Amino acid sequence: MNKDEIILLYGFKNNENTEKILSVLKAVHIKVKILNEGDYNEKVGYLLGLKGFNKSTDNIENTIQNELMIFQNIKGKRLDFVLDKLKENKCIIPKFKSVATPFNIHWSLKLLYETMKKEHSALNS
Repeated sequence: MNKDEIILLYGFKNNENTEKILSVLKAVHIKVKILNEGDYNEKVGYLLGLKGFNKSTDNIENTIQNELMIFQNIKGKRLDFVLDKLKENKCIIPKFKSVATPFNIHWSLKLLYETMKKEHSALNS
């Protein structure tokens, strides 16, 4: 486990699936930050608590209608392990998932969602 591993969850309801996800992530020692609906206009880096990012003053329309899962410092075999553990525990994993990168940490959560949505649409058409 890397002490900087974190997963951002956006749009998750307080239900059994969310509780299972939180339980699995706790068991594999990953910090979780549950985002508020109003966080859609914040930069991913700000939401991750990275230095150099400030709260947004932008006022953009929220178009996020899905659950989002964003992984920080979780990649390769560790990412596969985490996703496998979620599946083993019969968690419903959201279709919109992303790994934080040096590029997308500068994007708003809304822009990241719109990009994932386009990629998902292109892959499934």
